[in-house]
Amino acid sequence: MAQEGSYRYQPLPPIAEQGRTPPFTRLLFLRPGSGEDPFEAHLQIVSIEDAPPYEALSYTWGKPTDESRDYIWLQGHPLPIKPNLEDALRSLRLPTQVRRLWIDALCIDQSDLDERSRQVQYMRLVYKHAARVVVWLGLKTSGTKEAFLAAERLARIREYTLPGPNNEQLDPNAAMELASSMVNDLPETSMAHLDEVFERQYFNRCWCVQEVVASSWAIAKIEDLEMSFFDLIASLITVGGWKGEISIHRPYELWNLILMRRQPTTPQRRPAVEGSIGSFLGLLDLTRTLQATDDRDKVFSLLGICDEGLNPVLALTEVLDNNDSWRIRLIRRGFTRVNEFVNGLAPDLNFGRPRALRPDYKRETVLVYCDLTRFLVRKQPRVLDVLDHVQHNEDPGLGEYPSWVPKWFGRRTCFVFKGAYLAGFCDGHFRYFAEVHDIPIREEPVRPKVLSLDGYHVDAVQKTSETIAFGWGSRETALAIMKAWEQLFGVPIAPRCGWAYRDGGLLDVAFCKAVLAGVLGSIIGHSSLLTQKHGGLNPLFDDRTRNPREELDEEVRDIAETFLTQMAEFGPPPTADQFGNPEREEKLHTFGSGARTYSHNRRAFVTRDGRVGIGPQVMQPGDEVVVLFGGRMPFIARPRGHHRLLVGSCYLVDDELMWGKVTEKAMAAEQRDLKILLIGKGGREHALAWKLTRSRSVEHVYVAPGNAGTEALPKASNCRDVASDDYPGLVRLAQTLGIDLAVVGPDDAIVGGLGDHFRESEVVLYKTLDKTDYEKAKEYLKELGHRVVIKADGLAAGKGVILPETADEAREALEDIMLNGKFGTAGETVLVEEYLEGYEISVLTFTDGRSVLSLPPGQDHKRALDGNKGLNTGGMGVYAPVPAVSAAHMAEIEETIIRPTLRGLELDGRPFNGMLFTGIMMTPLGPKVLEYNARFGDPETQSMVLLLPDEALPEILLACVENRLADVKLSVSSGFACNVTVAAGGYPESYRTGDTIQMDAPPDGVHVFHAGTERVGGELRTAGGRVFSVAATGNTLEEAVSAAYEGARGIRFEGMFYRRDIAA
Repeated sequence: MAQEGSYRYQPLPPIAEQGRTPPFTRLLFLRPGSGEDPFEAHLQIVSIEDAPPYEALSYTWGKPTDESRDYIWLQGHPLPIKPNLEDALRSLRLPTQVRRLWIDALCIDQSDLDERSRQVQYMRLVYKHAARVVVWLGLKTSGTKEAFLAAERLARIREYTLPGPNNEQLDPNAAMELASSMVNDLPETSMAHLDEVFERQYFNRCWCVQEVVASSWAIAKIEDLEMSFFDLIASLITVGGWKGEISIHRPYELWNLILMRRQPTTPQRRPAVEGSIGSFLGLLDLTRTLQATDDRDKVFSLLGICDEGLNPVLALTEVLDNNDSWRIRLIRRGFTRVNEFVNGLAPDLNFGRPRALRPDYKRETVLVYCDLTRFLVRKQPRVLDVLDHVQHNEDPGLGEYPSWVPKWFGRRTCFVFKGAYLAGFCDGHFRYFAEVHDIPIREEPVRPKVLSLDGYHVDAVQKTSETIAFGWGSRETALAIMKAWEQLFGVPIAPRCGWAYRDGGLLDVAFCKAVLAGVLGSIIGHSSLLTQKHGGLNPLFDDRTRNPREELDEEVRDIAETFLTQMAEFGPPPTADQFGNPEREEKLHTFGSGARTYSHNRRAFVTRDGRVGIGPQVMQPGDEVVVLFGGRMPFIARPRGHHRLLVGSCYLVDDELMWGKVTEKAMAAEQRDLKILLIGKGGREHALAWKLTRSRSVEHVYVAPGNAGTEALPKASNCRDVASDDYPGLVRLAQTLGIDLAVVGPDDAIVGGLGDHFRESEVVLYKTLDKTDYEKAKEYLKELGHRVVIKADGLAAGKGVILPETADEAREALEDIMLNGKFGTAGETVLVEEYLEGYEISVLTFTDGRSVLSLPPGQDHKRALDGNKGLNTGGMGVYAPVPAVSAAHMAEIEETIIRPTLRGLELDGRPFNGMLFTGIMMTPLGPKVLEYNARFGDPETQSMVLLLPDEALPEILLACVENRLADVKLSVSSGFACNVTVAAGGYPESYRTGDTIQMDAPPDGVHVFHAGTERVGGELRTAGGRVFSVAATGNTLEEAVSAAYEGARGIRFEGMFYRRDIAA
């Protein structure tokens, strides 16, 4: 046959300007032939609804790299066809008759994007109206016939063991006997050959799902072998059990759902829309393991078989409870009729159909997925279930996709947390309240790749295990759990350690509840047990979510205890039925199934406040735990600049949090009108007073005695009549003023016993915590034989640390302190310590004795002069955070230094809550402690407060003294802060005072905190060694430093100086 140019498609009839356009497509009329005869056919345009009887082919195109090796001749013109379609056509072609077929590669002009988008909307109709759908699975292999025979036998067994109309079950023993009798004569290789069939590419192609779901009758075809397609997939659950693997990368659930939807006696809830097999989100999850050449097809292929795609009105009318009430149905019918009427007025109106529900091959793929995610967030009832589907195979934020967009085209890493919990919900009229901060009336969001939601900070990740990977069977399950436990806690899981958890229970029980994901794993485990007990051919669901919450939690604790008892008594089991105790074996089966389902490819972790949980495989220490309003599960988030990256959802062993009680407290929290007494007069106190007065919950701050800066603050007053060392007077002042909270700045007040006076008076106080032989000290210097650090053990205003370069300098320092009394009584005891190489940082940590909340680390500059020269001072400037200190470093500091310190104080009978200042040396061997102070750092505080939200400080202070710091949310600024100390001439030794100060108005964003000033006759004068602390913030460290120095240059007084190399 002569070739006269490639085939050119006749265009489909255009869409009518008014009214409804019939769903036009083309049918292929395949002419008879046999063997290697050329393929000949012609195409005819038809309306699907009025077409003559035809068969629709469901098949795979093959790999994109597959080269065409043959042609089909259409009206005398060639059109190349891929190898798999060529094989299918040879099996489908009749020897003497024309066969009417619909085949997407031939009936759609694939080069026309507009036609492709139009035809996608008709795809469901094509397969629905077909006389039958032929599922082409490829060519025969040696075991194909045996596989089909096994599948047909298993399908009959499944029919016999199906639940009855009222969900009644066949006796488990009878089911097992029936199954055994019907498969006894099957060859041993049957399952392997059947598995080979399911390994074929067809079962991993996304478009195939819609094609078989819409069909009224579908057959599976491998050359001349044919059988019911639905009988074939009925054997999948048996194949899955035979393979003995966790089916995370296989679409078993999907094909089983399709089968169940076609069974009239299925106990599953019927779909909300005719022709649908479930919600859009549910199908996106079930089809995640499937593949498509174009990633947009992962979305578009589901529009014809999901609730929202078939009836977009559902997106506006779905509610959490009583979704099928007569009122909801009535509203839904009304909306549907309005939509149909309006859309019938003109083509392409798409009234009531969001962009996310319209196939558009011209839209960029990443925006298709952003549109879809935002739609699923904003659709009623505004529940954030879609974010539970975020699964990253690499660090979030890499590539063009936002971290909050599930990549349904990517490899599934774990099973999604589904149902039960309500972490981001609260009781009340509005049971759902996910808020998306974009502009609802716009078709296009202002920032399509940004998602802004409301929620609160819960905790931070302290430590994680490696990714948990389970093998098959009870022993492999136990070994994986043992490994994760030891990685977190450093001891074997058996014998049991008896350590307490934060809720009063045992830590190992909490850990086992975590790997189960609590109630979620219990439900899955009981469903697996129920399925197994009834033959294993029909998946059965044990819906325990209807049981009281207390009963559910007790079941979880019980199966966790059973696993731990087994480990303590026997160790990892060689088999699942070791004990001869059916009740225990059932509980172990339940525990293992639940743990494998939800912990596989996740990490176990511990938070800073001691919570245990499981979370995404890419999470890391320093990540935040947050709750988003409208989310069922908490989430792991990673701070990045002014925003956060979504790492994924997590489960925490904290019933109050998981069931929404913490959210109720957050939503119901009332503003408090606090009166605060702040004790001190330096730059630190000015900075604290400034931050406290900015909070709406603070009525007034009284500063005793204060300085010229604090007296100028709104909502603040100085109390100069009471000295900071007049402890009884301070207590009387607090009682007279009706103080709600007292905050102490300088540490000499605490050391002097101010805390005891306040405790006796019941005023709430926020704490901020023998003469050594000189000759022995000199001998100790000789023993060390290398560089040392010499410290006065008492309070020396931050100047009591000396770093001698040589042994002679060290002896001179000892003599000055111990014999010459350089630091007075502060030097009666001297510490001689090993010199540590590294760089020093300051860590300020809020604590209620158990929970901790650390601020970003800062770096002080102690020496008076540039280049770290001159005498030691109380601090000449601080910047924060320190770029070299990572979130992992901070997690290590908290885990190895701060928390053990607090636990040690508690064990010593001296529990501490308040501010813990820790000086850390970052050495090549890790962080080492230099010093502790029970106070706010100075000048660290002047930088730190700039990074805190205005409402945070009073809430944190109260939470510390009320022992509820774990409930506090905190989000520090993502930028940098820097302060520069402006000092008087002579500081840190004998310095000038009384000099007149001249100041320019500070630039915007620059804060001048008074440290040593007073007003005399209306004139501002110097009254201390450190006179001002000039602080500023910036998006970068360079911006913050530059702004602070600009502010410092606006200050003038006689003899002033400041270092010019802060953060250099």
